Order: sequence, then C-alpha cells, then structure tokens
Amino acid sequence: MKINTLQLENFQGIKSAAFDFDGQSASIYGDNATGKTTVFNAVTWLLFGGPSTGAKGYTPKTRNQYGGDVHYLAHSAAASFSLEDGRMITLQKVFHENYKKKRGAAAEEFSGHSVDFYINGVPVKEKEYTASLLEFCGGPEQMKILTMPHYFAEDMTWEARRKILLDVCGDVSDADVIAGAAGLEELDKFLLMPGTANRRYTVEEYKKIAATKKTEINKRLQDIPGRIDEAQ
Repeated sequence: MKINTLQLENFQGIKSAAFDFDGQSASIYGDNATGKTTVFNAVTWLLFGGPSTGAKGYTPKTRNQYGGDVHYLAHSAAASFSLEDGRMITLQKVFHENYKKKRGAAAEEFSGHSVDFYINGVPVKEKEYTASLLEFCGGPEQMKILTMPHYFAEDMTWEARRKILLDVCGDVSDADVIAGAAGLEELDKFLLMPGTANRRYTVEEYKKIAATKKTEINKRLQDIPGRIDEAQ
C-alpha cells in the first residue's frame, strides 16, 4: 500500500495543503512548529483515528492564536493510495462540530462533534470504513505498528509482541525447550493432561492452572488457624 496524494483542509494548524508523493518514499523538512508532525498525524488519523504519537484525546481541530478552538469549520484529510493488486482508492475523513437549536431558543447551541467517512468520494458508515481498512491494509492495528515509531516496542502488550515475533521468525515448541534445557525433564509429566496418554497442556495453560491451585491452597492455609481454634 503506497500513498500517492494527501490533501488537508483546516487540519490543526494547516489551513490548506496538498502533497504529491506519487507512491515514493518522501521526507518533509522544516523548522519547529511548521506542521511536519501534523502532516504525519493526518495520515495516521485517516488510517486508525489517532496521531502518530499515540497521544490520547487527539483532535484535528484548528486552534486560534490564543489556544482556543476555531469554530464552524470542517477539518478534513483525504489521501489516495495504491494497493498491491493495482487498485487505487481514496480515503477521506471530515471532523466537524454539531449545533442544534432547541425549541424556544434564540440561537443554536453546540451539541458535540462527529466524523464523516468517505471511500472514493462516497459517504460510508464508520463500520464500513473500518472493514475496508481491514481489507486494504490489514486493519488499524497493523497500520499502528507500521506508522507509529513506539507502538510495537512500548504500547503493545508483551503477549501481542511475542505472537507477532514468533509468527515472523517461527515458534519453538514446549517439547523443544524441555529437550534442550537440563533440569526441565520433569516438566513434561506436569503438562500431561489427566486421563490422556499423549495430550499436553501448553506452558501458558499450565501456568494458569497452577496459579488457580496456588490461590486455593493459600486460602486453605489461611483457614487453618480458625480450624485449630474451632477444634480446641
């Protein structure tokens, strides 16, 4: 999946901008606070609804010189992509404020924000937009890994990281580990499922079983002083 063009309108500090990447690798240079990260955030916001930094509470709204929101604007990001099968798609999201006029009120009142989603210029529901991303690029999670520098190393759980690394590099079975490390021979007996001859728990499954048994034993140990008092 390659990005060809990117268009921004009222996106944070960028009033209007267009970029033609033509599917090539590109670098954006500039002084501090000139919009480099904003451009990056626009792409990640399109793909998974958040900034490249992973910051919470992100919004593409434009701010005024005093740090307040500029109202009554549509904040838009649109990009065209080339897919591996040769298809060309355009994704667009428009973030805007909603206002409603209550009965008897003289003026409209702010009632929240909403996002409009478009694929190839056609308005779609968020669910359809997300499903299309899953088809186009493997979904939001994969795009976070590919675009956010710290996501894989810091934000993902170790279990998720481990699974990805083993999928890429190949897994090692529990039997291989037991056979290759002295002192683990007895572990194979613990992993054997009761009532079977050759079916075994995984180490992770057995750890959960052992943890449950440990909790039960500790509870029984805590009850012993009371039982002794009762017997006396």
